[in-house]
Amino acid sequence: MGFGENLCKARKIKGLSQEEMAFKLNVSRQSVSFWENNQTVPSFENLIAICTLLEVKSSVLLGQEEFFDEKKEREKMLEIEERKRIEEERRKELEEKKEKRFKKINLIALIISLASIILAFIPFVGIIFPSISLVLSFYARKYKHNTMNLISFVLSITYIVGAICNFVYIVG
Repeated sequence: MGFGENLCKARKIKGLSQEEMAFKLNVSRQSVSFWENNQTVPSFENLIAICTLLEVKSSVLLGQEEFFDEKKEREKMLEIEERKRIEEERRKELEEKKEKRFKKINLIALIISLASIILAFIPFVGIIFPSISLVLSFYARKYKHNTMNLISFVLSITYIVGAICNFVYIVG
């Protein structure tokens, strides 16, 4: 849009008639009409006064920027909200997948730790299971998971020490 169309639009948005605008700018109604019909352009001083009166930037009147369009802004806001909602859903899905994966890891670590109770009395075998459990518990701790990794960690250390003591006792 050209200057005239932008001026007309801004004037109407403000709810002013050509006559009212002319009065406030101390110019004739015909001057406002000529500006809106692109027959003449206002002086620099009048342009500043127009921008002040209509509360619009000169770049908008000159067509370098678009008018604030409530409908477009609302659509943009809805689009942004939709993107945020989709991102939040994706984040929740990833979090749920991560939670399931850690539950599996902790369950495996717990099973291995419990199995090591039984196998702790067999030299060499008794040290393998708690070692694996220890590695799994460190993995779970690294990603800040629930208390299951602490249980697994304590069991692992306990059974490694038990297996070492058992080995020393048998060999020694």
